[in-house]
Amino acid sequence: MTTEYEATLPSNASHVEHERQWERSADMCAALAELHGPLTSVAKKLAALCGIDLLTAQTNDE
Repeated sequence: MTTEYEATLPSNASHVEHERQWERSADMCAALAELHGPLTSVAKKLAALCGIDLLTAQTNDE
């Protein structure tokens, strides 16, 4: 999302709703959906290398 659009966020609107109204929102969502498969594949390969399931691993940072 461009910073120009972010700057138009009304004071009474949520960031999520504002982003959904962005004219390129559907394009961005489609592009991210296309990345899901390749990124999942990379995560699985990294998991095999390091011995941890990166897709479901949880941290104990609390």
